[in-house]
Amino acid sequence: MKRGQSGINCLIALHKPKGITSHDCINVLRNILHERRIGHAGTLDPLADGVLLIGIGQATRLLSYIVGHDKSYEASITFGQQTTTDDTEGDICASSLVPACVEDASYAQRVLRHFTGQIQQVPPAYSAISLGGIRAYNAVRQGTPLDLSPRSVCVYKAELSDITFEPSTHAPIWHVHFCVSKGTYIRSLARDIGLYAQTHAHLSALERSSSGSITIADCITLDELKKESLSSLTNRILNPFDVIDAARYMLGDTDLVDMSYGRSLTIRKNCLNDCANSQLVGCVYQNKLYGIYERKDDKLICRTNMLNGVSGVTW
Repeated sequence: MKRGQSGINCLIALHKPKGITSHDCINVLRNILHERRIGHAGTLDPLADGVLLIGIGQATRLLSYIVGHDKSYEASITFGQQTTTDDTEGDICASSLVPACVEDASYAQRVLRHFTGQIQQVPPAYSAISLGGIRAYNAVRQGTPLDLSPRSVCVYKAELSDITFEPSTHAPIWHVHFCVSKGTYIRSLARDIGLYAQTHAHLSALERSSSGSITIADCITLDELKKESLSSLTNRILNPFDVIDAARYMLGDTDLVDMSYGRSLTIRKNCLNDCANSQLVGCVYQNKLYGIYERKDDKLICRTNMLNGVSGVTW
């Protein structure tokens, strides 16, 4: 069937599998759902699996509002080698002996404490960061890598789960639970942890276990969608207000007409205390989200509207 408009307008959490890009997932979903308007928020590298937030149909208009979420990861950091991409996808660019202390859990915990809190982090050379309109990964491929500046990020938690060893080389592997702010690169953490431990390291496995309040348990897999398609999707639709930081405003019948034209709305007097000035407001009618507005005094000013409504609103 030709891709078009499926009539589906919702947000879901996909359990992205390892080995494919986030955009590959979008292409698979487009074929399953016969819907061209599908996008994602928060890219996961091919190496990684886990929570990937997806917008379908008019819900793609909400993806730009899904920002600033803290994220949790389960990471495996292998010591002894650094790679060009700071993960297993790249070529080995540096090797070193691994100090015996790296195999000690108490030492690992001390190192991880050093990387907890507000830190400065240089993004990986292979990343989607853009300078002067040039993507970092494209610059590396062209032989002119960008000089990426350190960025301030926050690591809320860096907790050691286990230490294991690579079967063939006996290289130590730290299994670490990270909870981090938006924009934190776990690949960079792996690289920098190795250097701090007087050796080299790279990220060898990664699972995003949560994005904001959404966890793996909320996710649907590509295999489930292939087998059950719409029936499995219906049971996994996310409440938009679980992923968007916005107050709620119930639309009246006349409001719905004005909203469809992008007109400003006058806040009903009994609702003036429901949201603060300049706060984003999600406008709801019959359990669907029809627009994102911004409060200006007693008015709601349209930022984004969705004429068909995005499903999933619960109270």
